[in-house]
Amino acid sequence: MSTYSLSKKIPSCEFDKKIAKEIEAYIRSKIPTENSKEYGNSYVVKIIDPTGSESMNSVELITQDTFPNDIESIEFSGNTTGDANIKIYLKLGKNEHGSELRVTVSSINAKEIARGIASEIERLLYECKTANWLFYGLYGALPFVLFGIAIGILFSSSRNDAAAISPILSFLALITLVAIWNILKRLAPYTEFDTRRNRTKNTWVRWFLNGLLGVAVFSGISKIIWGT
Repeated sequence: MSTYSLSKKIPSCEFDKKIAKEIEAYIRSKIPTENSKEYGNSYVVKIIDPTGSESMNSVELITQDTFPNDIESIEFSGNTTGDANIKIYLKLGKNEHGSELRVTVSSINAKEIARGIASEIERLLYECKTANWLFYGLYGALPFVLFGIAIGILFSSSRNDAAAISPILSFLALITLVAIWNILKRLAPYTEFDTRRNRTKNTWVRWFLNGLLGVAVFSGISKIIWGT
């Protein structure tokens, strides 16, 4: 018997109860809760909000069709001590650093078993993958880089003549990009939970983007037809 542990970064995703139930079903297939006292098996789901946490033995106990509005993260954890000792821990949070998957297996072929479990959970999560990861990790430093460039441009021009207008405009443009980036990041958490609040937010965002697209299309057609 050997022990193999792995830790994996999980993708940014849009997480709803359907995916939660699929992940729960898979973990439970590896951590059967029947005769749990005899075999020492355990499974728990924890919902974490700004004021505390709630533990339950199934996501089915969430009576609404969505997660609570104030959810910060969700944890799935299971442990079994049968022929193979298996520990599974999955956490999905609004921040990249609060999202991880850990699997530990003590058994014959522990490495293959652990990798197989992690691969299946990753497959389920990739079904709801989003591009929100662009606002995190190394890309998350982009606003600071742009801000540094903007400050450099501003201080590189100390003249008061017309030649100084271009650097100032560049500075304002970069600061605007930084502001837009930060707004988009607030609207795009690493894990976006399906809540009533987020559904409303996404509806408004779609309307806003469709409006911008309409304006852009109308402007383009106007230029083609009237040349203005």
